[in-house]
Amino acid sequence: MKNQIIAGIDLGSSKIACMIAKTSAPPQDSANNPAPEIIGAGISEPKGFSNGLVVNLELAAQSIKNATSLAETQAGVKLSELYIAITGAHIKGESSKVSLSISPDKEITPADVSQLVQQASTVDLPSHRTIIHSFPQEFILDDLHGIRDPIGMNANRLQASIYIVTATSTAIQNIQKAINRAGFKAREFLPQPIAASYSVLDSNDQELGCMLIDIGGETTDVAAFYNGGIYDTLSLGLGGADITNDISIGLSISRYHAEQLKIKHGAARSDLAFSLSSPQDSANKHSSPIKIQSLGKDIEQTIDKKSLISIIAPRVEEIFGLLHRKLKYPTDLELLPAGIVLTGGAAKMPGISGLAERIFGIPAKIGIPNTVQSLNQYKDPSFATPIGLIIYGSIDKSASNGNKRNGRMGKSSKAPLLSSFSNRVKSWLLE
Repeated sequence: MKNQIIAGIDLGSSKIACMIAKTSAPPQDSANNPAPEIIGAGISEPKGFSNGLVVNLELAAQSIKNATSLAETQAGVKLSELYIAITGAHIKGESSKVSLSISPDKEITPADVSQLVQQASTVDLPSHRTIIHSFPQEFILDDLHGIRDPIGMNANRLQASIYIVTATSTAIQNIQKAINRAGFKAREFLPQPIAASYSVLDSNDQELGCMLIDIGGETTDVAAFYNGGIYDTLSLGLGGADITNDISIGLSISRYHAEQLKIKHGAARSDLAFSLSSPQDSANKHSSPIKIQSLGKDIEQTIDKKSLISIIAPRVEEIFGLLHRKLKYPTDLELLPAGIVLTGGAAKMPGISGLAERIFGIPAKIGIPNTVQSLNQYKDPSFATPIGLIIYGSIDKSASNGNKRNGRMGKSSKAPLLSSFSNRVKSWLLE
């Protein structure tokens, strides 16, 4: 059983994270793919990037090289291609509806589905935008809605709703150049929240309806799922770095110390300054004084938890409030009974899921990636995106190698239902 090497790199706004995994082909009589095993990881500062965009090509290439070199050394392999997660307000998504006449005595074939997807990809776009991905949302056979896989069925007319993800052409070109200068080929680009969904969401979440919110350093990215498909994406130019900046300004301390305060003592809800949020808070850490070193002063000062949290909570509330107002679909959050899944480094902040529940009015939880074999240090919401890239890459390569029995990982099916089908469609397009 030959091992395959899969590598993904998350071009995040707070860190560049590369992960390498090995996976083996399933036995011929198996319907499940074995979970990939993480064998190497590397993290570097995102120098040369700002809000997901390349602002200095040489620094960006070096940042990519730094992360990949660490991962390659740990894994004992040399990489040639990468699956890439990207972020930024320049990434947009919209649904494209296409149709195709079918002879009623003829079964729908992969070629028919491929033709529909290609038709959707010819949608008129401004010259400065490019398509980076497409995900089937729904197929309609005559008047029958909600079909996920129409292969082998009969109909007079085949229709499809395809979610098209586009990005600014120059932004993708510059990222591509940075990847190439670092010595690699870009296999595929995925928006960060869609990549993260592969590691923290299961088919039930997406079937019922859920929303993934990935809180990065300079951006917060969203992907909404309903009836097994991707129905909305959104990127907001605010993130954990803005919280850090607020602390730095509010307390007159360096950004480095502000970040440490946020990590060690931060919370997203003001009431946590007065009450315990969980049994592990038995030491009453929310009421003990905190020592700080103010800029321009030689002596240490102290602040209480209330003062710190009173700076943090309004910014987190602002981020969630803006997202709530900007989301356009599904318009009724009651259509998302599986609730919200939070990923990214800021998702570890105490009280953040409770705040999300209050603002959005639906359940919220922290997304912990558990779909790969890895060290416990990577079972962390801040690694959901690079691990998701590994899962996606495993599915993609499985489909490309002809294993089309199912497009999902194992019995738990962490891959989106319809975007898994899109991997099969892509393999047909390549034939």
